[in-house]
Amino acid sequence: MNLLCLVSSFKRGGAERVIINLLNYLPKLDANLNLFLYFLEDAYDPYPVPPHVQLKENKKNHSFQYTKLLNLPIQALQLKKYIRTHEIDLVLSFLSRPNYVNVLSKMFGSPHEAILNERHTPSQIYGNRNFANMVNRLLIHKLYPKCNKIIAVSKGVKNDLEMNFNIPKKNISVIYNPFDIEKINKDSQVSIDHQWLNDPELINIVSLGRLERPKNQSLLIRAFQTVLIKNKNARLIIIGEGTERSYLAQLIEEFNLGAAISLIGQIDNPYSYLARADLFVLSSNTEGFPNVLVEAMICGCPVISTNCKSGPNEIITHGKNGILVSNGDVKAMSNAIISLIQNNELRNTLIKSAKRKLYDFSLDKIINQYYQILLSKNLD
Repeated sequence: MNLLCLVSSFKRGGAERVIINLLNYLPKLDANLNLFLYFLEDAYDPYPVPPHVQLKENKKNHSFQYTKLLNLPIQALQLKKYIRTHEIDLVLSFLSRPNYVNVLSKMFGSPHEAILNERHTPSQIYGNRNFANMVNRLLIHKLYPKCNKIIAVSKGVKNDLEMNFNIPKKNISVIYNPFDIEKINKDSQVSIDHQWLNDPELINIVSLGRLERPKNQSLLIRAFQTVLIKNKNARLIIIGEGTERSYLAQLIEEFNLGAAISLIGQIDNPYSYLARADLFVLSSNTEGFPNVLVEAMICGCPVISTNCKSGPNEIITHGKNGILVSNGDVKAMSNAIISLIQNNELRNTLIKSAKRKLYDFSLDKIINQYYQILLSKNLD
């Protein structure tokens, strides 16, 4: 089989990590798989591509939202030509725009089978009534039913596709993201030079994610005000970059929290920070499947998360392996943080219980599930 993975670019994100794991480990299940990786645009700061993978990289970037949408038919025709030239049997695409291109190329006469990986709840991501979001919703309605199969990254994503986009239940399978637990544990042992994390007197709270509005780090900053009043030794480290950085920095200054909150930007190995933190907090308004919750659990860090759509309540059983709080609730978030940092016994109980949950997301189990879907003879 000739299998092609289709993605916009290869920036360091959750979808790209899944692709790398697939490209590295699928050949161990089937030596007869020929693997291809196709970028719709130029890659930047990319993950290294395995040497056994044939790479196709397009050099044009289309940063303007409407240009990206208008360019879809051209990209679909280019993909169709590549598929015919290289006799591609199956295209597995990740994220909305590659999913559209995957299906369009099939509609334009490409002979491949199309599998889409949906990583978000589209009704949430494209909920605002602006023109681009309305076009995206229309494209999902019209194109997704024409693929051979959809892999949803969580049950919440599957339910969203069924209820809000009328995708037949039989066309959607749920496969969680895979995690290389051994590698994450190894990376978490790397020493770091951070004044707060190396100070046993401090209570360190870590948050990790893109600094974008859906991640809602402002909720965590507001909640941390109350936490600091209750415990002057509390510190908050926010890892990530994004368009909200200046707003969050302004908020920290406005609340006079600069001495207790650090925006440290993007880092190559966040696992060392998670392994040394006393607590991890996710404050998102919406998720598809929050990788970082599982990564924190692997690193032995107790977790608190908003109960947003979707994913957190499929990872966390409230009070057993983590804590869930109402979405957008500042008071509930601050209360949960204060309660957990004051209760060492509960933190240890959550860590032990979380370890027992990790097999559900192990590399071997998840890659095997992908393999069974990809080689199924009944994709229709």
